[in-house]
Amino acid sequence: MKTIPVLLSASVIKKYAGENVQLKDQNQALYFRYSNKNPSSGVFYYRHYEARKGFYIRLGKYPTLSVSDAKKSLKAKARIVSLHGLDAKHGVECKFADVAALLMWWFERLKDDPDKKPKNLSNIKSLIKLHLVTRLKGYAVSDVDEFVFDEHVFRPMRREGYSLGTIEQVILKLKAAYSQAESLKAIPNNPLKDFSLALFTPDKVLSKTKRMNYTDLPVAAHLLAKALPETRMLGYLVAGHAVRICEASGAAWREFDFDNKTWTIPASRVKNKRPFEVKLTDRMIAVLKQYRAERRKAGRASWYLFPLQTKKRKPISANSASRKLGKLFDHKYGAHDFRKLARSWWTDNKVDFVIGEFLLNHKLDDVVETYVQTTAQHLLLESLDNWQAYLEMRGFFTMDVNRLKVA
Repeated sequence: MKTIPVLLSASVIKKYAGENVQLKDQNQALYFRYSNKNPSSGVFYYRHYEARKGFYIRLGKYPTLSVSDAKKSLKAKARIVSLHGLDAKHGVECKFADVAALLMWWFERLKDDPDKKPKNLSNIKSLIKLHLVTRLKGYAVSDVDEFVFDEHVFRPMRREGYSLGTIEQVILKLKAAYSQAESLKAIPNNPLKDFSLALFTPDKVLSKTKRMNYTDLPVAAHLLAKALPETRMLGYLVAGHAVRICEASGAAWREFDFDNKTWTIPASRVKNKRPFEVKLTDRMIAVLKQYRAERRKAGRASWYLFPLQTKKRKPISANSASRKLGKLFDHKYGAHDFRKLARSWWTDNKVDFVIGEFLLNHKLDDVVETYVQTTAQHLLLESLDNWQAYLEMRGFFTMDVNRLKVA
């Protein structure tokens, strides 16, 4: 195979496509070999000499790896080889064209884990795409260090108003991706082993404080009373039962048994992947029945309590439901704050710890859970009823449509 010295570029690669040649950049030890199956693609190599022998080290595929990125990758590879040589431990080839490719590979591995919840995966994907893939675009895996992270991630995020807690999560995701790649010998070494938030700021991440207090309830009730019916009912369901937003947003009418006063949330929407039976008070049953009648009268009858605006046969997503409430409350508090406040109220009013934990569907010992399910049902209903009565005194559960205005 003939080697042609050129100034490597996309146009030069296109020019020689189909010929039985390899290209060498005139300014550095960067080689390009065409694919036998597809002449418009190929592989970049770095040629390293050691003990009078030449070694071709694969950098990545073209066009996935651009010419400019291949040149950056060569510099990083040359630095690693000069430090560690080509021994088995440190001569591992980097399998990724750049940081973005490594992060997306790591995320695809997470998706294969059946224990990872869709909501968590969605949050992780959003975090790495918004703050890592975009900000570190074009950087080779070995080029990311403290200075690069500070210039392209930490300082820009602080200027944009992101909290230290969010930045710490970004650092943890980046470190996890590098660590996983190193353990599977997908990268030669891990330059981020000692990465931490403390490298970039002496400030500490503030612990999350309770955002909602008892004094906030009248204001929350007032805002719900003025909201659209579906947002209002969503707020009442979340506040009255202290359920998670994912458990409430997908609620279907078939899950509610008004005769037996139960709402059975299917395992698919429950955190512990087990069906959860919620007790319904007479108060909540009346509110639900009136809401259903109201929806039918408005031509919004659906299998679901909170259907999509355009497709009534599908419920809104948990994220969409969370955004609705967050917007209504001006992002001062959200759905989860009602759970925290309900837990505080039960504790302050001497409700048995086990009953409170069961109402929130927190993990309990099997024996204790069986006891609650078989012997303490009346305590569950009593605790819920007292909490809802407290909310009602502060303006919750009004269904007088004449008072309602579109928020």
